[in-house]
Amino acid sequence: MGHQEQQRQRLQWQQWHQWQEHEHSANIGRQMLLEQQQRERWQWQQELHQQQIEQLAAMTSGEASYSSEWDTQSSHQTSTASRGRRAREARRRQRTDECCELPAGPVLPQKPQDGQFDSQASDATTAASESGRSGETEASTEFKDDEDLSLLIQMEGAQTSQEVLAAAHQVLARLSPETTVAALHLAARHAPATATGAASPHLAAILAHLRRLLPRLRQSRCLSRLAWTLGKLEVRTPDVEAAVCHICAVAPQSLQKFTSQDLTNTLWGLARLFPAATDRRGRGNSSSSSNVGTQVARLADSIIGACSQRVQNLTAQCLSNALWAAARIGLRGPRMEDFLWHTLQELQSGDRQLAVFTPQGLANMLWAIAELKAAGVGAGLTEAGTPSFEEASREACAMVAGAAASRVHEFQHQELSMMAWAMAKLHGRGAGSEGGRKGARRKPGGKAASGRPSEIDQLMLSIAGEAHTRLSQLSPQSVSNLAWALATMDLSGPSEELTVARDFLCSACEESATKLGEYSPQAVANLLWAAVRIELPAASAGMGPQSRLPQEVHRLAGAAAKETTLRMLEFSWRDLAGVAVAVSHRHLRLPEALTFATLLVGHAAVHCGDLTPQLMLNIAQSCVRIGVPVGAMQGMVDSIQKTISERGLSLNEVDTRQWREVLQKCPPSTNSAGWGACGYGGMYSGMAICIASCATGQSPIQAW
Repeated sequence: MGHQEQQRQRLQWQQWHQWQEHEHSANIGRQMLLEQQQRERWQWQQELHQQQIEQLAAMTSGEASYSSEWDTQSSHQTSTASRGRRAREARRRQRTDECCELPAGPVLPQKPQDGQFDSQASDATTAASESGRSGETEASTEFKDDEDLSLLIQMEGAQTSQEVLAAAHQVLARLSPETTVAALHLAARHAPATATGAASPHLAAILAHLRRLLPRLRQSRCLSRLAWTLGKLEVRTPDVEAAVCHICAVAPQSLQKFTSQDLTNTLWGLARLFPAATDRRGRGNSSSSSNVGTQVARLADSIIGACSQRVQNLTAQCLSNALWAAARIGLRGPRMEDFLWHTLQELQSGDRQLAVFTPQGLANMLWAIAELKAAGVGAGLTEAGTPSFEEASREACAMVAGAAASRVHEFQHQELSMMAWAMAKLHGRGAGSEGGRKGARRKPGGKAASGRPSEIDQLMLSIAGEAHTRLSQLSPQSVSNLAWALATMDLSGPSEELTVARDFLCSACEESATKLGEYSPQAVANLLWAAVRIELPAASAGMGPQSRLPQEVHRLAGAAAKETTLRMLEFSWRDLAGVAVAVSHRHLRLPEALTFATLLVGHAAVHCGDLTPQLMLNIAQSCVRIGVPVGAMQGMVDSIQKTISERGLSLNEVDTRQWREVLQKCPPSTNSAGWGACGYGGMYSGMAICIASCATGQSPIQAW
């Protein structure tokens, strides 16, 4: 049987499964309407019964003449009520038939003869039937009585998240565990993507109510909904942590009952609430937070193991959500590696149609693969006769790039940034033996000289062009990430085919120079690092090789040096070293850079004991190149020599070359304690504190 025929039959099975889900939803709607009809009939009977009791009481009080009148009136009421009831029932039946009319189901394919696809189709059919049975079972037990269903119908009439929470809060004491979860789920669906409900008193009260009902909450669908809801709302309170602990305790016992969507929704919710839970084990702000993080990591590991057995049956959204959540939580270990390996094989097989992925799904999936690879997941993982994990991840990246190239205009700003960052991690500098190298050129065979597929560079240039048109709308983090990715992949060189990337970088420098106060320290350092790697063609520069940095870069570098000086205490040593290396570029001679470097060496002189050799020497070498006076450099040079001696550090070749350059400009003093030990390093550190205080309006004398 041909591959296309197998694909056609698989699509037909998927259509049949979707039709089954629609039929199941319609059956639930019909059941809800019938239950509402029974409720109204019961209310009418109660009202009629009450009227009869009142009439009987009046008759027994002595009004004998009322007997015949009451009989007539009762008979009239009964006949009128019967006619009204019959009319209402007819209208309800008509409305029920209209609401529950089902579309014609797709034509089911013949059972395929190919054994492999037969197994896949059987698995898909089994999964669909299991999903239907699970939905039916939970639908019949989701609402305990008519009152519970009525409360949910009342809340569904709300239009916003706050309206749903307010409606639920009014009947809080009457909410069962299932209806409480349903109300929270409805509120989360109405909530904006970036909003949280942490400040809502109604939400706090409902969560406290749910906490008391947790022992009664055990259905798999409700547990999955609750995890997704809490993740969507992104609320972190003791009540939420208690709910998460309950999910972590109960869910592992019934994971086999979870549908694929239930599994990935649960994982997604946990990832939103507890990112990098694995890395925070034992390092939380409190023992309770540490305990919750440990339980979340354990449940997430079990869920990813269950997903690994269903990779072929996961929808595009479920697959991308599972990868994103696993990377965000920071999962490690055999189960995570097994899931990642099966996912890469699924993508490489060609059975997975990347065209059905949303732009967000493609971006999340590629970001997750790059994040997991950077974290060392799958290193050395391979099977006989199959590509290595390194090759598989690169191949998957190329396939995603090919699928995304024609849809760049559909991506949101953050998704463009995520795609660029991921491709730079997988194919840029330091990504591996086939990573980007400076000066990479196109080969006739469709690959760059660096060895990466042509689809990668084409997509990166398309992203640069699209980002250029949206530059004013991009966040500082997105601008910084895009610039860093282009520079990391050596797409900022003088070649004519890279003009679109250089244009974006130059415009980003111009746009950001006056807005660096909005940038995080890391974003400032990354943007500046990328900017100084822009190389203009010699003909464009007009003044030979010494002028091949655009004027936009000069303006950005001056603004970045000034901004870093004012905010020096906010920057990590890694970011300070990055800024220093960038402004020491041979084509930059800026007074702002000299001021920054002079204060930086004094600040670093008293902290050399906390720095790695690479950071110490990067800062020292950069400051020497900028032109910091020997007297100002002396303290840091002596501190570096003292630190190397006390630690017994062994410098590698690069470190040795840097240290030799520093010593040529500034030999160490005869006093081993050095200038920094005499207090001059502290003086310069104090000057940096004073300058930083001016940015916040604090008196320099008070800061000193």
